[in-house]
Order: sequence, then C-alpha cells, then structure tokens
Amino acid sequence: LYLIISRLRSRQIKTLVRTMLIILLGGLSVLILVLLFFVLTGAFEAFWDAAFTYNFVYVSTNLAEHFEGSINGIRLLSNTGLSQFALIGWAAGLTLLLFKKNLPNHITAPLSIALLALPFELILVGMSGKAYKHYYMALLPIFSIFASLAFWFILARISDLPAGKKAGIFFTIAAIIILLFSPAVDYYHLAKTYKNPSDTLVAERIQEVTEEGDSVLLWGAETVTNFTARRRSPSRFVYQYPLYTEGYADQQKIEEFFAAIVKDKPRLIIDSRKPLTPLYQIGITSPQKEDSISYLRSLYHVREGVGTWTIYEYIEDTDSN
Repeated sequence: LYLIISRLRSRQIKTLVRTMLIILLGGLSVLILVLLFFVLTGAFEAFWDAAFTYNFVYVSTNLAEHFEGSINGIRLLSNTGLSQFALIGWAAGLTLLLFKKNLPNHITAPLSIALLALPFELILVGMSGKAYKHYYMALLPIFSIFASLAFWFILARISDLPAGKKAGIFFTIAAIIILLFSPAVDYYHLAKTYKNPSDTLVAERIQEVTEEGDSVLLWGAETVTNFTARRRSPSRFVYQYPLYTEGYADQQKIEEFFAAIVKDKPRLIIDSRKPLTPLYQIGITSPQKEDSISYLRSLYHVREGVGTWTIYEYIEDTDSN
C-alpha cells in the first residue's frame, strides 16, 4: 500500500510496476514450493479446504462482530497501558507526518508504513469476531512501535523542563513500575490457568492405558492432549469445531469423520464435554452417521472420569468375531 501510494503520488508508474512484479514473484516462489508439497503428497484438496474454505466461513461475521473483535484487542492490551500509549503514538505520528515539513525519507517511509499497518492489523485481528487472546499477539509489534513513539514525544517535552534529565529518569522509572504492576494479577492467574493439571493428568492416563501405536480421539478442541500423550488421532479432524460450523460442515465431511473413527477403532474416545461440541451431536442427520454412532455406542463404554472429562474405552465386540 505504501509503495502504491508513494509511487502514484510521484507518478513513478514504471518503477511501481517493476517493484510490484518483483514482490509478486518473490511471494509466488515461496507459495509455489508450498503448494507443490501438498500436490505431490495428494493433500492439496485438504489443504485448500482447511486453509481457505473453512477460514472464509470462520470470518463471515457481520460488521458489528468485526468491530467488537477489534475493540476487544484494544481492551485486552489496555490493561498493561500498551493500547493507550500506542493510540497516542499513532495520533502523534500522524500529526508529525501531516504537519512536519521536509521529514527525511528514512523517517517518512517506516512511519507511513506503520501508520497504515495499525488500522489494518486491528481490522484483521477482529475479522472472526472471536476474542481469543492469542489472536491479539499480532498487535504487539505495531503497538510497541507507537508506544515507543509516544514515550519519545513525552520524554522530549520533559527534557525541555528545568530539571529535564532528572524528570525524565523519574518519569521512566514511574511508568515502568505502573505498567508492570497493573497486569501482575492477570499474569499470575494466566500462569495458573496454563499450569492446570487436567491436560497433563489426561495425557499421563492415556499413556498408561494405551500403547504407542494406538490412536486416541479427543472430542472437542484438545489437540494438545494428543500431542502431549504422543498418540495420533483417528481422523484429520483432530478437533471438531469445523464440524459444528454452519456453512462449512456438510454431510460428506461428517460421514467421513465418523467413517474414519469406525475404521480406525481408537483405543479411547475422550469427551472434553465442551458446550460447543457435545459428544456425537453433530448437526446433520444421515443413515450412515446414525449407524456409525450406534456402532460406537455399542463398542465404547465409560472407563473413568478425569476432572470434567469422560474417558470411553474400546471394548472389543466378541460377538462379531
């Protein structure tokens, strides 16, 4: 965007076309290698389905949800003061660019790119309308740039005071203490959340009752447990949110999911009992799906509960042997 705007303003059309072609070829050189891998492994259709089809459905929320998703990012990072300083810095940077004459190019170019980047980053992180905290990690670099700019402006004004150096030192130390203290409680609770033993206990239990070659189906969105326990999933749908997503899930995908489970016969089916993914209760109805569920119910029986999770164990159907 910066290149297009700056080259068009200076009427450097040929330079713009050449630059954009170089960027396009650079991007395609990487993209082609990635696509070639999926084509050669026979997984291109699955790649496209996961990377594009599902994600286009995932972000197909309305404007109000987009806006709320972006505002959530500002709200979450405001606890540390980062949002406030970043927005002050963005406004200061825009003012500097618009009203400061003859800025050197080594300042104009990165400042212009950063000014464009912040609103676009906010739009992109809010597209799904979902406030998962890790989505907002994408805001940290650009927010940090403008927070730094805000501090630079503040310290520049403080340096003009009679006791400028001492005042600057005092302000810096005070800001560090305040900004570190305000989110300390949140960091503590977050650390406790990630140290929640339920995942570890389930993974350890899986390793105790299964063998290395066994598969384990985690019903919900708990792929970390498969990874921790070193047990593969019987289906490519290692978490089932997509199968509960209206506009993406269809009869073919859901029947494929159940067929893979019936064929593979995982040693355990573990229901994480998430409200969004109730066990077996996936939206569509079809004879194959219902037959698969009946078959699974006959072969899998409750072994035990771990926390709020329920572990179902495969009991071999001796009548069919």
